[in-house]
Amino acid sequence: MYTYAFSLHRYRWELAAAALFIACKIAAAAWWDSAAWQAQALFNGLGLAAVLAVIPGAVTREGRSRQGYLLRAVAVLSMSLLLSILGACLPATAASAAGPTAPGGNFHLPLLMLAALALGENAFHCRLAGLSRRSRCLATAALAGHFRKSVYLYAPVFAALVLRCCGYGYAERLIAALLMLYLCLHLFEMLRDLLGLTVEENLPGIMLHELKRAALKVEGVLAVRKIEGKMAGEGLVLRLHLLAREGLNGEERESLRETVRQALLHRFDGLARVHCAASSLAEQRELLLRSRAGPGEELRLPPGLS
Repeated sequence: MYTYAFSLHRYRWELAAAALFIACKIAAAAWWDSAAWQAQALFNGLGLAAVLAVIPGAVTREGRSRQGYLLRAVAVLSMSLLLSILGACLPATAASAAGPTAPGGNFHLPLLMLAALALGENAFHCRLAGLSRRSRCLATAALAGHFRKSVYLYAPVFAALVLRCCGYGYAERLIAALLMLYLCLHLFEMLRDLLGLTVEENLPGIMLHELKRAALKVEGVLAVRKIEGKMAGEGLVLRLHLLAREGLNGEERESLRETVRQALLHRFDGLARVHCAASSLAEQRELLLRSRAGPGEELRLPPGLS
């Protein structure tokens, strides 16, 4: 009992971070009424309970060899759960940034808080499992990668870490294999983005190359980076990620946005309601289009863009 109490005191800050992280996930699950988040919070709670159960053996010399494998398994399980949770956070963040579609509005600040707590909990599990410093860096890099939209930029870092872990123990090799799978999935998503395959297949009668052609005919639009689409309410929602020329002032941006809207309305009659929302695309401008084209609408180019 004394050993157990000493162990809890030794890891008091890590335990507090893990408990706070689980509490935040439970609160988020209640806020969004998400069964998936509730299940993930439950699994993390079970993982924390397992760690508490094996702490006495972990901090005594005679118990380390007997229970070390269990601790390593708990650490790897915790990291995989954290990766799935953080992966689930990002779509909710993107949705809240696009509009008032998710309760609570913009989720960036709570997400950063969850990120810090996730790293704390991950460090706690790795420390209990006795993993090497390189393995901890590997796990931290995996978690940090989830907070970058362009994860493929981390490919050289991931590759170097995986290669360095190949000569280590079974736990490190398992972590390296999981990260390699993680990297391959993100590279595949990047290729899908480059090929324009992010639009849902059930869009009625819309050809992607025609949609791109209509947008690229507008002067000032340099490239169509990505197209996303989904059914929302009664209408079809399209999101176009466009690259516009630099140096546009506010009036020119508004004119360009309206021109793209009119071009798409002219090319595709009967899309379901249009609502344009733009942010600067010299600083990653996006155009959110929700539209219904009226019959016989003509393409009218504003002055200076004809």
